[in-house]
Amino acid sequence: LVQVGSGAAHNPATNEAAALVGAETWQDYTVRTSFYDEYNGIVGLIARYEGTEPTQSSYYRVRLYSTAHQVTPKVVLEKVVDGVATTMAEAKTAGFNPRTWHTLALSVQGANVQVQLDGQMVVTAQDANPLPRGRAGLFTFAIGGIFFDDVIVTAP
Repeated sequence: LVQVGSGAAHNPATNEAAALVGAETWQDYTVRTSFYDEYNGIVGLIARYEGTEPTQSSYYRVRLYSTAHQVTPKVVLEKVVDGVATTMAEAKTAGFNPRTWHTLALSVQGANVQVQLDGQMVVTAQDANPLPRGRAGLFTFAIGGIFFDDVIVTAP
């Protein structure tokens, strides 16, 4: 687990954490996990992560907020380039219910990026200038209170 220490001048924020797997040569795949949120309030996945320093890396990231969080939209799909996040798509859904198991999936195939929660498509986007390849990972806030299980990366 890597905590981003980027400071106030950058996005991602200093309380974000990620765990990465795979090779920078991975191209088209789906990363999927089961998660249980006790009190954290945010869960996410990362795809096509290239780089070693989070504030200078590029990747796709989905952030999903619980129903307990007073933030909208609840689902945000972002493209992060050189550490700066830009929203690709968002959904003003209800979010996920805490204290129950859910599944979250992030798929990248060519220019297409899709997010599913509990088997239902919640957001999709096409990237005119897609990131070509990179590692997969988990994302959350570095405050604990969230559990991940059954992390799987599959090729299409």
